[in-house]
Amino acid sequence: MESTSRSGSPLFVMRGHREAVNCVGFTSIGNKRCIVSGSGDGEVRIWDLSSRRPIVATHAHGSSVLQATSMCNGTRMLTQAKDGKVSLWDVSTLSQNPIAGENREKSPKPLHTFGTNAYGFCRMGVLESDGRQLVVTASPLQSRLLLWDLKSPKPIHSITLTPNSDAKTGSKSTFSSNLSKALNLGMCTHASLFVPPPSDPKFSKKSPENSEKTPGKLTENSPVVSWATESGHVGFYSVRAGSSLAVGYLEKQPLMCANVVPKPFGGLGIAGSANGHLVAFSGDFKKGQVVSHKTVKVSDKGLAEVHVREDSKIFLTAGWDHRIRVFSTKSLKLLAILKYHTESAFCANFSSAEDGLIASGSKDKSIAIFRVYQSRR
Repeated sequence: MESTSRSGSPLFVMRGHREAVNCVGFTSIGNKRCIVSGSGDGEVRIWDLSSRRPIVATHAHGSSVLQATSMCNGTRMLTQAKDGKVSLWDVSTLSQNPIAGENREKSPKPLHTFGTNAYGFCRMGVLESDGRQLVVTASPLQSRLLLWDLKSPKPIHSITLTPNSDAKTGSKSTFSSNLSKALNLGMCTHASLFVPPPSDPKFSKKSPENSEKTPGKLTENSPVVSWATESGHVGFYSVRAGSSLAVGYLEKQPLMCANVVPKPFGGLGIAGSANGHLVAFSGDFKKGQVVSHKTVKVSDKGLAEVHVREDSKIFLTAGWDHRIRVFSTKSLKLLAILKYHTESAFCANFSSAEDGLIASGSKDKSIAIFRVYQSRR
């Protein structure tokens, strides 16, 4: 891997948002490399990376935008706001009305909007699989999640988060998903969807006698929800089976963010807490366990986002101490500290391993673009 900008200066900075930048993500629209961002005043912007200027700026919501995700090969965009509303947009329509400015009347209308009634900061998880577009969001009830199909106006499933009643803290600890009672886990702070990749053929859908051995009767191509809560718990849930796969207790302080890399019959995760701790963990669905591998102290302030790059070699954190940090996924060794923002960093995201780009957003209303650790083919 080749490293540049390892300890500071961004390649360039994009300004234009009038409030804090809460989310950033890379996408392609047509032949343009773009960044999608959302801010505290409800505005969503699409930036052309080559010109470093916005090609779309619209007031998508009446409250702070938590998430903006590109879908359907860049033809659709899904946005989520703190008031609990989720909206689906036609990107071509947005592009025809590029800069709405402060005039909300000129803002395009979404194709579809649904209300979750969850007024928090838990970002939605999105999965496009087998022709379905699934979304998992927080619920208005604590220790609950809602699963949505974008073709349906109502949630298709309600997920109850249940912890292990006798879980204990500690490195290299394991926790069973055979739960004897449910406790109040508080607010959900992370929710995502993924499909475990194919494993050994003997565990495929063609071998039901073996797939029965997996908790929740999980089979390949079955969506899995990963979650984290302010109680310090993480867990995995099988959508097809409608049951828990594994649950663990990682940290006394609230977990503020997490990211999970899918593995055959499991997942590897990194979680960040309100007191600046990083915890590496894994879920084993065949054993019904979550294992806490290692915990490191990052700073005295909390972490707002954790994101693992697509090659799983490195991950980043966005911190309340203004810093973007890059770590080795394998060892949790700190590799780089990226300094630009003057206020809390609320979000950060990778582009690809080949170009090594990172985008970060902050309370200081700016988006900084860095380049670190490009992979060499």
